[in-house]
Amino acid sequence: MTKKKLLTKISAGIFALAAPFAMLAALPSISGSSASAAESEYLQNVTISNGSFDATSSSYLEGDFSGWKRKWGNTGAKTMVIDIAKDYASYGSSIYYLKENPGKKGSDNKILMINSASSSPNSTNYKPSSKSEGYYSNSISLSANSYYEFQVSMKTATFDEATEFGSIYLSGLKDEKGNVVTLSYENVTSRNWSTYYFYVATGNSSQTSTIDLWLGNENTPSSGAVFFDEVSGVQLSQNAYYENINHRIKNGDNFKTTSIDDRNIINTSSINFDFEKDNTGAVNTMVDWKIENQNEKGHARVIDMNEGNFEHVTSLTYPGTDFSKDNTKSMVLWANEGYVSVVSQPVDIKAFGLYKITVRAKTADLTAGTFLVKARETSKIKDEFAYLDSYTPCSKDSTAISGKGSNKFINEYSEMIFYVQGHSKYNSQIELVLSLGSESNLAKGGVAIDNIVVERVGSDDFKTDGNYLELKTATAYEGTIKNGNFNSAADLDKNTSSLFKPADWTLSQSSANITKQAGILNIYQPYFSAGGFEFANPGDALDGTTTDVENVFMMYNSKADYQSATSSTFSISASTYYNLTFRYKTMGEGSKINVKVVDENGIVLRYDKGLSSDNWSTYNCLINAGEASNSLKLVLELGNSDEKAAGHAFFDRVELNSSSKETFNASEGNKIDLSGFMLSLDPNGSINNAISSSNAFTGKVEIGSIGAANGGIVKGKGNTNFEYIDKEGNICPIDDGTLNNNVLVVSTNTPSTYSLSSNFNLSTEKDKYYKLKFRLLTSFPDAANAKKDAKYGVKIGLNRFDFIENLKSNNGWQEYTILFKATETKDAKFSFSLVSDSMATTGCAYVTDISWESSEENLYTGASEKEEFGKTLFTSKTAASTNDDTNNDDSNNGSNKDSQTTDNTMWLLIPSLITAVALIIAVVGFCMRHVKFKKTDKKRKEGYDRNSTASNITTNQAKDVQKAEIEKVDAQIAELENKISELDAENKEVSEKAREAGRVTGEVEKEFRTFAAKRAKIQKQIEELGEHKAMLASPDHLLSIEKKIIALNKSKAKAQKAKDDKSKTKKK
Repeated sequence: MTKKKLLTKISAGIFALAAPFAMLAALPSISGSSASAAESEYLQNVTISNGSFDATSSSYLEGDFSGWKRKWGNTGAKTMVIDIAKDYASYGSSIYYLKENPGKKGSDNKILMINSASSSPNSTNYKPSSKSEGYYSNSISLSANSYYEFQVSMKTATFDEATEFGSIYLSGLKDEKGNVVTLSYENVTSRNWSTYYFYVATGNSSQTSTIDLWLGNENTPSSGAVFFDEVSGVQLSQNAYYENINHRIKNGDNFKTTSIDDRNIINTSSINFDFEKDNTGAVNTMVDWKIENQNEKGHARVIDMNEGNFEHVTSLTYPGTDFSKDNTKSMVLWANEGYVSVVSQPVDIKAFGLYKITVRAKTADLTAGTFLVKARETSKIKDEFAYLDSYTPCSKDSTAISGKGSNKFINEYSEMIFYVQGHSKYNSQIELVLSLGSESNLAKGGVAIDNIVVERVGSDDFKTDGNYLELKTATAYEGTIKNGNFNSAADLDKNTSSLFKPADWTLSQSSANITKQAGILNIYQPYFSAGGFEFANPGDALDGTTTDVENVFMMYNSKADYQSATSSTFSISASTYYNLTFRYKTMGEGSKINVKVVDENGIVLRYDKGLSSDNWSTYNCLINAGEASNSLKLVLELGNSDEKAAGHAFFDRVELNSSSKETFNASEGNKIDLSGFMLSLDPNGSINNAISSSNAFTGKVEIGSIGAANGGIVKGKGNTNFEYIDKEGNICPIDDGTLNNNVLVVSTNTPSTYSLSSNFNLSTEKDKYYKLKFRLLTSFPDAANAKKDAKYGVKIGLNRFDFIENLKSNNGWQEYTILFKATETKDAKFSFSLVSDSMATTGCAYVTDISWESSEENLYTGASEKEEFGKTLFTSKTAASTNDDTNNDDSNNGSNKDSQTTDNTMWLLIPSLITAVALIIAVVGFCMRHVKFKKTDKKRKEGYDRNSTASNITTNQAKDVQKAEIEKVDAQIAELENKISELDAENKEVSEKAREAGRVTGEVEKEFRTFAAKRAKIQKQIEELGEHKAMLASPDHLLSIEKKIIALNKSKAKAQKAKDDKSKTKKK
């Protein structure tokens, strides 16, 4: 039997002029019947609902009906099933609008009619107009790897000189790429009933189809009437399918064929996998097969498959053939309490190849033992590559067959399917071992084997369960990035044999109509030559040689264009250093690559452009992971949308290796520094002294119109563009000599809120503690004119926790620490906002030196008790503030929103005692709020009992003294506050004039500085008086007054006593 690829797509049918033929008499319709072993073919009816249009007892039935629906339904055409016998005399002209009876095709009297006439032919000026209308059947299911025949009978009718035509379609078929495959007879005219045939061979996928019947066609109308009858289908065995086609050709019938069987079948006729080579030898001698193992009661031979010969040779019941085309011989194994196995010639298995091997077998009187197939790798790799002498070939046994199958279209042969996956680097070979019984499991009976088919399949048709053999690569260096050495392929195509899509990489290409290629190729010269490449072999990535078996990845643009390959994500751990490295080579004029590193949020961390090298070169990029773990991707580009490139680019050995802080700091090469919240991240070299966007942060106007505020990142060290006014009224640069990092900046021009949110995430783990540290500088030049209850300042924190709000640094840079406790494992984003509720509270805020690190529970819970955190504001979502009313003024360093949620968002804000030179942006005014903190009461021992040593009179006297002292201080404070009000009024007038003028002159700037200095001096006096007043109002001071009064009273009493004693002495 010769196994050939199915007859392919005969595009034109042969139209018969003779009378139509029905189904061959030699192929009777069989529905659900079983073929005997001696039968030579098999067929079974396909269900087509109401194919004879006889599912009604009425004389006629209009519109849609059982099994069929109209395509349009509103064209005005007569669409109905009619009875050409019952009541035709009454209805023929009056209802059907027909001049003559069309007759019938089948055994019943019902037919389908589509008629363009709109009136009876007996009416005056009767002439049918042209119309287009069609019917389509219910869905018809076609199984994979099967063969079908469909037929439709049709007749057309003529009215006067009008012409008419009909059309028949087998619709809905698709090839493996999803393209529509349609078989049709279009615009056919037939004065007599004619039968039209369709033949379909399916491939590895099942199909769904409909049969469509038309007056005219979907796009072209026709006049007259068209009639249809006897729509039917049959599924056939392969040999019956081709026999029927040959019969249609011989008889000149109307037929059309299509083969959707586009399997990539490997030609194995040279190694006799179809067993059709001449076999003149004796038992146990075969062409291209040999006995591997047997005992004296086990036998093997290729036998002519006919009943008499089979039984004569084997003494077993004839199993029949597998009903395949041109099948005359089969391999037969038989034994009588024995065993036998035969082995095939080698079959090539290419690197990255996916293969499906199908072996058909049917038992004959098998009462003991089983039939097995073994797929076994040969020693080809060891023989060809001496350095792989330790390589062990692979093999796999199939599941056992001990009985017949159930598929009647292949005569109940069982199909044993083996899936074989080729090596990732080496071409290899396998051989098939067919075995009946074994030494430990003797067989009695026989098995016929036939039609072994080897096909190359794609990833979608490949299975790794069941009978699956993977040929393992002997040695393969694997880097730390998935498939960084390109030894794994994905989405394999059955027709691809030299350039493969890499697994774990995402390929992207421009839509331009320019030839582009991308994929894995092997640089081993024999493999490379077999690939038919039209460019020079790039050689091994390490030394450029072509004698080793190695894979590299290639991208190619025939003209200036762009494409890219993106790796899968690879992880970097917090506080760790790495070296991202790979080898690359370019070929061709204008061939340049770009290297981009992005994080999981799409943030571009580095972008190196325009790299080229005629020889293999190494790319290195050192990475400081910074405070947080991260997931990155590497993007390799051959050109981009802005700078296109042509030629070839090759890549290999993509790795992520460990490095060190010392190496990172010492290197002047490519680096990615993710520490300090990515403030040093500048992939495009765009950060300078002016505000620019940051890849790591997204800015947004939360409240206010576009342009009301701005934000971004600026260079920190040496930045002279930004200045601020200190509390003495001096203009100072933001770089006070301590700035080493870049700085986040938010500026408001009008009442608004602007935020900068991180594009990256910070990880928190359940029940762990964390510490967020940063340095902050704020500047609100006109804040002195703000309302007393103004709400403004910095809002800062993480989006899953409470935010610190209304935060303002005292003067210059101030360092803060926020302590966190997390009660769930979840990521959070950092957010930095500036809120201005009026023109007077517009200004700037700067943040730098941001860090995120693990902390300890004792620091979180005991922060209030530590001496170094003497100035601490405690707030939690579940506990009341530990501060009293003396610390609730809006001049505090921060405040938070109240919340009733659980303590998973508890935070502590700890402004440190470290204060550097202040940071500000504008020279418009000066404002400094002093933070008042509650002083801890010291424990003291009473030196006396108030009730026994101080009378109420003494206490009242002390309170009177205390009140007088406080009133004196209040008067002084009131006088100073009046002076401040006067200064504020004067400054407001100057500010308004400056705002109206739209600029600040040198003279006005001098006035602002003078005002700021005077106001600061007076404010300091007020604060000192306030502190003095607080001391006067304290219980300790009242007690000291009482003591003084008591002491004074004692002194007076003593003096009086001495005077009295002296007076008494004189009297004596």
